[in-house]
Amino acid sequence: MMRFVFVVIVALVGYVGFQYLQTHRQLSGLQASGAPASHASPAAPESSPGVGLRAADRPATVAYPTPQWPQTVYILAITYMPAWCAARNGALGDQRCRPEAPTVWGVHGLWPQLGPGRDNGCPTAHVLTPEAEKAGTELLGNRNLAQHEWAKHGTCSGWSADDYFKATAMLAQSLKIPATMARTAKDTAGTLEQFEAAWLTANPGLDGARLAVRCRNSELEELLFCFDGSGRGVRCPPNVHDSCPREGFRMRGAGASVP
Repeated sequence: MMRFVFVVIVALVGYVGFQYLQTHRQLSGLQASGAPASHASPAAPESSPGVGLRAADRPATVAYPTPQWPQTVYILAITYMPAWCAARNGALGDQRCRPEAPTVWGVHGLWPQLGPGRDNGCPTAHVLTPEAEKAGTELLGNRNLAQHEWAKHGTCSGWSADDYFKATAMLAQSLKIPATMARTAKDTAGTLEQFEAAWLTANPGLDGARLAVRCRNSELEELLFCFDGSGRGVRCPPNVHDSCPREGFRMRGAGASVP
């Protein structure tokens, strides 16, 4: 009887040892091949192919700048270029006023709302570096506008010039243009309700309280989107509101950008 028990114990020990060796070989093989057992890195996201509103279907992959004032409301101004260019006789050579411009929507700027008298140039240790000026010029369409937006609004943003224009580009990239408003050859007309519905449908995370539609003489000119300092959409302050007639307004055709 004792001999039988001894044989069983030896067999069990041998089996356990065999299983241990097999497991050790499998783990060693995985490590040697460079394939981790349980912490594989996710595939790298695709990079966004552009700035502004030309490639807004995918978010940018770079990190959003750390906000100095996360609770401050920032207004992202998006201009409807055919109206902007017509009202300003080509907007002083703005590249986005050219007939071959790839989009009819352009970034105007990002405006921190710090209160009356506190959003028109602020003391800052940051300067507009040549690199930031170049990025701003590419984003906004011309160098004069980039310099103006930094001097008036960027210096009050709490960011360096590089981060200010990076944040502006990333917020613009987060918006998707409704297909019916990507480019229209002829003048069109519609109500404010129809216009807002198209933008809210194209951007499910958006709601009417975070968007203001601006007109000049009953003609669409600009959209204002409200964000906090971390890039999240928020309710617009009372001074940011629709100025287009609710009963209807004109949307200038892209073929009439410059008079």
